[in-house]
Amino acid sequence: MTTLPWIICILLVLALIALHFLHQRRFHKTTEGLKKTFQEQLSASEAAIGRINRELTTQFQNLLEGIPDGLLVLDKDQRLEFVNTPAINLLRLPSNPIGLRLLEGVRWPELMTLIENLTPDQRANTMELPSPSSSQGWFKVFAALINPEGPFPKKYIVAIRDITETRLTEQHQREFVANISHELRTPVSHIKGWAETLLGNLGNIPRETEQRFLESILRNAIRLELIINDLLVLSALESSTIPIKRECVDLQALLHQVTDEFQKRATEKGITITCSLPRVCIWGDPLRIEQVLFNLIDNAIKYGRPNGHIQIGASVKDAIAEVFVADDGPGIPPEALERIFEKFYRVDVSRSRATGGTGLGLAIVKQIIQAHGGKVWAESIPGKGTTFRFTLPAVSNSE
Repeated sequence: MTTLPWIICILLVLALIALHFLHQRRFHKTTEGLKKTFQEQLSASEAAIGRINRELTTQFQNLLEGIPDGLLVLDKDQRLEFVNTPAINLLRLPSNPIGLRLLEGVRWPELMTLIENLTPDQRANTMELPSPSSSQGWFKVFAALINPEGPFPKKYIVAIRDITETRLTEQHQREFVANISHELRTPVSHIKGWAETLLGNLGNIPRETEQRFLESILRNAIRLELIINDLLVLSALESSTIPIKRECVDLQALLHQVTDEFQKRATEKGITITCSLPRVCIWGDPLRIEQVLFNLIDNAIKYGRPNGHIQIGASVKDAIAEVFVADDGPGIPPEALERIFEKFYRVDVSRSRATGGTGLGLAIVKQIIQAHGGKVWAESIPGKGTTFRFTLPAVSNSE
């Protein structure tokens, strides 16, 4: 009987131990389940964050690719970490330049100097630099130093904008102002000189001399008027303040009308004018197209050789009429062909002024043709003549 309590105590102890191990096992399972659930949620969160980060990175890169300026990001050793497509095109970099040192991608010492001069005291700078790949190109470059002293890695950011067209426009504006000043100064100085001579010698100048002075004043005043009128027309065409009418114009009839006005001048110079073009109607403003033909034929007579020949013709293809005016004069040098439609540009300055031109005729021709949606260009062989061609929309038979 005395051993029974001990047996009961041992059984109770064993039961408590079993309950402890059972509870511990259940707790371990619960803990493992919670841990697994937490890890799954953590993995899902990391995947979502990674996806969002990739989407934001892609959107940001697409945004940087969409801007016209070139963008570069360089590390502290000036190795390329990011380059957008405009920068690759502007600098003619390899298709995949990431990891290259800037000096390995492009030989541009001016840019290297701009970057190397950045300091913690001067973290950003902007300069206009010549293009490393084009003798005529110019870029506006902004460079900035990021994190020069902070805990994050030091980087350089470079933004590049092509300002070649802006520079050319500014150059053309300066040339235009210089040219127009010169063109106006010459007749004004002649008028002023003759007028001062007449006023300083009233009653003492022979009648014939006085008449010659007055004729010179009138001639230069007419030249001033021509220049001013051409400038006003050109300005109005460029700003589209002159309305361009659209109607069916009989090109053959219009051409014969214009050439009749030049027959006397052509005959005096021994020049024959030949017209060979089909019966074609074009859409346009008859007054402006007449002005184009007038200027081109006028030039052909001025610069064609004496006893020479002017040929005028046209052809139609795919509802486009191409008209040409050709002379057999001295021609135009190849380097001047691209510039002859610029304001006041002259191939032969002395000869142009002697013939009385304003230097604006071809610029007006270009503006009129472009206002009609056409094109105009010149072809020339030095010593064999020049051919001017322009296109205009033609009217089909069904219209």
